[in-house]
Amino acid sequence: MKKSVLLLSVLILIFCSCKKDDPAPKTESILGTWYSTASVVANCTDEESNGDLTFSCPNGDCISYTFVEDSVAGEEVGEMILEQLYSYRRTTNGSTSNESGSFSLSAGKIELCIDEEGEVSCRTLDLVLSGDELSLTGTDQETDCKEVVSFDREASE
Repeated sequence: MKKSVLLLSVLILIFCSCKKDDPAPKTESILGTWYSTASVVANCTDEESNGDLTFSCPNGDCISYTFVEDSVAGEEVGEMILEQLYSYRRTTNGSTSNESGSFSLSAGKIELCIDEEGEVSCRTLDLVLSGDELSLTGTDQETDCKEVVSFDREASE
């Protein structure tokens, strides 16, 4: 009788202590379109360049990034390569500049690379991603200006 009670207790304990597997942690994705909300420029050698700026995206002064992934055929038969691509658009006082290239992410950084007539140039920015908010920080090598630009993700339709 004691063995039956002990066995029953052990079985109950085993089943009660088992819990469902925790779901895999959700990985935040940078994919999508991001519109700037604010910019803070500091530490410039020319102090007049320091300051804050707010944006009125997407119809006024604005910075936007769109990040996508695309599969392309590789050199080997059946090989598919995943490319990470971005497009950048900046509108200031009615003047717009565009840029597009590839990107890669690693440990709080994003590297943006453009290929201009066979010459690849890259820049690396600090990246903080939290849900639908993105922050990119970079320093201009010529002016020492440190710029932090905040973005909101475009709402899904």
